[in-house]
Formats: sequence, C-alpha cells, structure tokens
Amino acid sequence: MTVAFLFTGMLPAQKSGINSMPVPGPDPAINIAKPKTFQLSNGLTVMVVENSKLPRITVSLSMDRPPLYEGNVTGVSQIMASQFKNGTKNISKEEFNKKIDFLGANLSFSPTGAFARSLSKHFPQVLSLMADAIINPKFSDKEIQISKERAIAGLQSNEKNASSIASRVSAAIMYGKNTSRGKFETVESINKIQVADIQTIYRKYYTPDNAYLVIVGDVKYDQIKPLIEKAFYAWEKSNTEFPNLEPADNPVKTEVNIIDVPNAVQSVIHIKNLHTLRMKDKDFFPAIIAQAILGDGSDTSSRLNMNLREKNRFTYVAGAILELSKYSSSFTSGADVRTDVTDKAVKELMKELNTIATVKPDELANAKEKLKGIFIMSLEDPETIAQFAITQKDQDLPLDFFNNYLKSIDKVTAVDVSNAVKTIILPNQSRIFITGKAVEISDGVENLGYAVNYFDKDANPVKK
Repeated sequence: MTVAFLFTGMLPAQKSGINSMPVPGPDPAINIAKPKTFQLSNGLTVMVVENSKLPRITVSLSMDRPPLYEGNVTGVSQIMASQFKNGTKNISKEEFNKKIDFLGANLSFSPTGAFARSLSKHFPQVLSLMADAIINPKFSDKEIQISKERAIAGLQSNEKNASSIASRVSAAIMYGKNTSRGKFETVESINKIQVADIQTIYRKYYTPDNAYLVIVGDVKYDQIKPLIEKAFYAWEKSNTEFPNLEPADNPVKTEVNIIDVPNAVQSVIHIKNLHTLRMKDKDFFPAIIAQAILGDGSDTSSRLNMNLREKNRFTYVAGAILELSKYSSSFTSGADVRTDVTDKAVKELMKELNTIATVKPDELANAKEKLKGIFIMSLEDPETIAQFAITQKDQDLPLDFFNNYLKSIDKVTAVDVSNAVKTIILPNQSRIFITGKAVEISDGVENLGYAVNYFDKDANPVKK
C-alpha cells in the first residue's frame, strides 16, 4: 500500500449504552508516498502508483492548459475529442472498438485528456490503442458530421432546460460572452466547424506539453517505464504560447440578473462571486470549513438546507460550492425553488451569506470532522495519491501539504473562518442569477432592493 494509517494508541474498553455517543479515537497519522515519476523528452510527465491489491490498471491523461477561446467555431474541442475512438491512421473504427470490447476495457477521451481502465494482463494492448488514437487520429468528414449532428441534437434537447441555460448564461455574464471562459456552443457555431478547424486545435493544444499521464494499479515501475516510452515517444510537442486570460471582476454592488425562460417550472438561483483564493493560502482551510457549514447539498443539517429546505420548504436541496481552479475561482450558493417563493428564497440565501462570518463551536467541530472523514476515505483510492501529486505541482503547494491535511484542519479557529470569508464570500459584490419565468418573478425580485437586469437564454440583454 502507498498509504499507511498509523494509529498512535488504542482507546480503553468503555461501558456503553444506547443513549451514549461513541468517543472518537485519535486521528490517523497520514503518510502519503510519492508516485514514481519520470518525464519524456516531449514534456509528458508520467506518474506511476504501484498497487497490486486488484489485477487492474487505470491510466489518466490530463493537460494543464488554460481555457481556449474558440470564436465562431465554439465547440470544436468537443467535436475533436469525439473523433479519437473513430479509428486511427493504422486501424479502422470497427477494428479499434472491437479490440477495446474484446479486452473488456474502458477508453474515453476529452478535450484535455483521456482515460483508460483494463485488467493488468491486457494493459500493454490497451495502452497501445490509447497512444495510437492520441498520436495518429483519423479526422474524417463523415465522422465529424455525425458528431456535429449529435452535438446539435444535444443543444436542442437542452434548449428549454433552465439549469443548462443558467450555467451557460451565468458564465457568459461573469466573464464576457466572447471570452475563453464565457463562450458557449450554439447550433451556428457547431455547424461552422470543419476538418481544418479540428486539425488546428489538435496540433496546437492536444499535445504532451505540460501534460500528466498517471498510471495506477497492478504494475511495476521498472516494467512499465519502457512501455510508456515506446507508446508515446512519437507524440510531438507544440510549444504553443497561450494568451492571457481575459480580465473578469465582481460588480461594485450586488446585482440581480434574471434569465427569462417562459416555460420554466421553477426558478434556478445561483449567487456567485469571483475570488483569488489558492490552496497554498492561509485562508484555504478556514474557507473550506465555511463552505462545509453552509453545506454542499448532501448534508441536511447544514445551514442552507436547514433554512431553505427544513424551515421554509422552498426547495429539496440547497448548497454552496467553493471552486479553486488554476484558471477561474468562484464561490456559488443556490437552490432550485418554487417560482412563487423566488424572492423569499433569494432573501434567505443572502441572509445566510451575510451571517456565515459568525460560527458556533459545534458547527466548527462538526465541519472539521466531516472534512477529515472525506479526506481519510479518499485515501482508500490509489488514484488519489497521483492526483495529490498533480495538485501539489498545479497549486504550488508545500511538499508536506497533504501529510499535514488533518492537522491543518484542526488548527482552524472561528476567528480564522470569520477573517477568511470576508475576502472569499462577498454578498455585497455578487451576481444573483435567477433563471425562470420573468413575468412571474420580476416584481417580487425588484422589491428586494438590488439593481435588476434581464437577459434571454443566449445571454443577450433584453427589456423587462
């Protein structure tokens, strides 16, 4: 095992009764081994985690690059990724997929990576197929047209889906419609995609530069290294220079943006603000504790659920998300609520955001135990070890960051939480996005006292 739990002592035997709470034991000492790592001449970093518990192996490829602005062919990266299982220059689509099925393997691709899982005895063959698809893709007009038609069908099926509309329009408003982080696919942009567009994206951006290949499972480092070198040595780096991300900021004062979806059966509320928090910052652990107290939706005893669900019956679930990305970080809270209580739900959500700086001792203790439990359970998955190593580099973390994770959580005080939320959760500089029936919610929302803007489902400003 690459992770060891070292318990420092045993609890003495205790009398117990049906009304007594069990006494928690000491936290385990965390000792996370480092993956064995090497780098190919084309820039591909390879991490190997040996774990012979089960006779299987997973391979994850991830590319560290900022979002791309795709202009009038937005969606081209997704169409490109859909082509990798359509055969290669060396093997037909039918034969390629037949081999994957015969080997009982899983193989998938995304615009910034790939994933494979197989039994260890079939791993060399699956690795070879994965590498062939990545290095020698076959982009044909016929298959690209099929993928475009599927993408358009997906867009049309979500045309009236309030949640899908909320996600794309909120990003467009926060970052700008014509930016790398605010762009979204349309029927028109998909239709414009040609083979040359896909080849350009592939050559410039689907490359081993700043990419990580993580192998976890029943492997031996000395045996797998030559296999990786042979499979990926021909993958050429591009040395592409990425443009700086377009600037984005919070509003000076909180505003409401109503996205009109006349057929919506409920209101989708997202309250968002941008922040600059990174995992290496002193406010990281206080911030994730604050988010845990508000709740991620899974804990019915969290503040947001206790208010909007249990007390007011506005929704089935309410929650908050603290996103900490290298390229875009934000805080979001929200819920899907009945149309007739939209303004009341916004008011209660804002109340919780305005009072999260004050934390009770039992809330603090419960949040700490929850976060520690999630972390400890995550260590049961060997792939977590490799992900920690990638995160450590990506976020520029101290080498002992994850070994000290539990201790760092324990050190957080209520004052730390109060100080942290003042720069990360910004109820006075947020954008409140409400996606729903504007005609039924506008009057109540306008009475909340915020400036109100109106948009259509394509993020275009419209009149009330």
